[in-house]
Amino acid sequence: MNDTNNKEVLKPVKVIRNGAIAASIRRRQGPSGYEYYDFSLSRSWKAWSTGKEGYSPYFFTPSANTYATSFVSCFW
Repeated sequence: MNDTNNKEVLKPVKVIRNGAIAASIRRRQGPSGYEYYDFSLSRSWKAWSTGKEGYSPYFFTPSANTYATSFVSCFW
């Protein structure tokens, strides 16, 4: 498993959700072969005017949910 040569999207080994916030934890491997875990945060959203739904990696203001999910994923 090598991220530099593998362009496919890696499935998370664990997803931790807290309301609309999710932390996706993935197993990675560095160029030297060292394996490690990292995580990314996302939030779900819904446009009231159109009803369109989706996910975004962007956060407009810091929130307790963001910090709580980040904290939990660090200690997974």
